[in-house]
Amino acid sequence: MAKTINERMMDSGLPASEQTEVTVLGAMLLDAVALMDATAKLNASDFLLDSHQRIYAAIVALQESGAAVESLTLIDELKRRKQFDAIGGYPYVSFLTDGIPRHPSIGAYVRILQDRSLARRGLQLCQEAVAAFLDGGESATEVLDRLSRDLVQERPDDSKHVSEVLPRALKSLEPGNYTRIATGIRELDEMTRGGGRTKELWIIGAQPSAGKSALCRQIERSVLRQGYGLHAHTIEVSDEVWVNFHLADMAGVPAWKLREPELLNITDKDYLRAAAVKLEQSQYVLDDAGSVHINTLLAKSRLSVMRHGTRVVTVDYLQMLSGDERNLKEVLGNAAKRLKQFAKDNDCWVIALSQLTRQGDINIRPTVQHLKESGDLEAAADVVVLNYLPKDTETGMYTGEDELIVGKQRNGRVGRLDMWFDRNSLTFRSRSERRM
Repeated sequence: MAKTINERMMDSGLPASEQTEVTVLGAMLLDAVALMDATAKLNASDFLLDSHQRIYAAIVALQESGAAVESLTLIDELKRRKQFDAIGGYPYVSFLTDGIPRHPSIGAYVRILQDRSLARRGLQLCQEAVAAFLDGGESATEVLDRLSRDLVQERPDDSKHVSEVLPRALKSLEPGNYTRIATGIRELDEMTRGGGRTKELWIIGAQPSAGKSALCRQIERSVLRQGYGLHAHTIEVSDEVWVNFHLADMAGVPAWKLREPELLNITDKDYLRAAAVKLEQSQYVLDDAGSVHINTLLAKSRLSVMRHGTRVVTVDYLQMLSGDERNLKEVLGNAAKRLKQFAKDNDCWVIALSQLTRQGDINIRPTVQHLKESGDLEAAADVVVLNYLPKDTETGMYTGEDELIVGKQRNGRVGRLDMWFDRNSLTFRSRSERRM
């Protein structure tokens, strides 16, 4: 059977994503929210493959008729339209929902389809203009004017009247429109009115060996205790090292023993095994790929949301990410913006770690201006937390007068929290515990 124009476009490498089209169609068959999200923003022409256009049109027809939208009703509708065999029959309809969770989030996928559909339309208009130039039947000015007009008309209007925004603004104030997740550190939870929230990006900044990874793991343990799904991108260290620190804390085993496991006694090992059984039951996904591209990290995180119900994503740390930009500053700026967008689209709390620029004085209290390489990190973040571990200038020993500094909070106050970094357990604690 001869291929359609759109199928030839896909073969030629023009903008398209067959897997994204499959994901959106499968999600529409499984989830009412995904169905509404897709039909509110997409048209059949936004799908490249002819078979996908037919499936989408059949789904929309079912929705408009008030019938249930599911695989069996889709099959009946396609048979009624005499299109069932043309789209691939039973195997292909089954393939659409394979591996897709019951409640997927497809906002990012919908935007991909919209963007690639617009790119194909722009290419088509430009090809028509090239043909008109070569034909010579119109003046160059007439062709350019028509091309400019058509391109402007094709561009989606993202502007909204306030009447469209008001219902969502009011609804966002109601309970249940975001999830509040405690950090497990009382002082930080009080400062942030209950901890982190889904749809937020937090950045934890610190000098090397100043406890930013430890703080991240401490928050992760609070997340797991509350029963939320967690995906940790441990770019700097291996996944087994990351997990061992969790086990040590859960088991009450001093963290320094992890460096010399031969010092672990029988009781330590029993406690670690018991902690492992408990940790195994949690919704905890890890990825310890080395220098990873931001696109890969986001794709893995999105898959984790769909497969495991992940609500919190941690990234240790931003300066280890790679991207397509010309320098590290641009890579970090783009990564921060995309992590923030990911948090909003997938209803997740994202926590990203960042190094701070080195200062001449080891006891300079850090500010958000010290976030390494990019001011865009501060701009994208909802909350910035900075670790401050001062040292005695004569002995070089840590003083214990440590602080967590909330340097930015988009919807709250900022300030310093008096803490004590316990190097035995690698956790931040109240100063009062140090005096006990």
